Amino acid sequence: MLFRSRASTAVQFALALPVLAAMVGVGVDYAGALQLKAKLQTIADSAALGAAREVRLGNTTGTTVQAAVDRSVAALGSALPGGLPIDATSALAADRSTVRVDLSRQANSNFARLIGVSIGRISVTATARLMGGAPLCFMALRSEEHTSELQSHSFISYAVFCLK
Repeated sequence: MLFRSRASTAVQFALALPVLAAMVGVGVDYAGALQLKAKLQTIADSAALGAAREVRLGNTTGTTVQAAVDRSVAALGSALPGGLPIDATSALAADRSTVRVDLSRQANSNFARLIGVSIGRISVTATARLMGGAPLCFMALRSEEHTSELQSHSFISYAVFCLK
């Protein structure tokens, strides 16, 4: 009787083990997908802020904004595991007050693909809104004749003007 009980337990364990292993594997993949989403969101936030800084410089177009986003994604995205490409798009509002960055990437699936489950693409969005205006500062020397004094006396006469 004791032998039958042990054999029954072993059979139940053998039948449950693949199901438990699959559940743990899918859980690990899901945790990895959540971690990837958090990292992608950080990259999108940084890219949106970098693109917004470009807008403050003046003659910024949608192409310039996309180039800034691509630079940020290339610099920060190289640290992500898996080596899969990140798709990045950006949009500059018509009034040049808002920059939106959309990133997406295929999630890595180590265990879920073994049982035919696909995690899919992870997508995030970040928006940077420009507030106020940047101060414009410039410096002017007093005159050309004083440039020689810089070499001999090591001083400079100048004025700094800042417009807000």
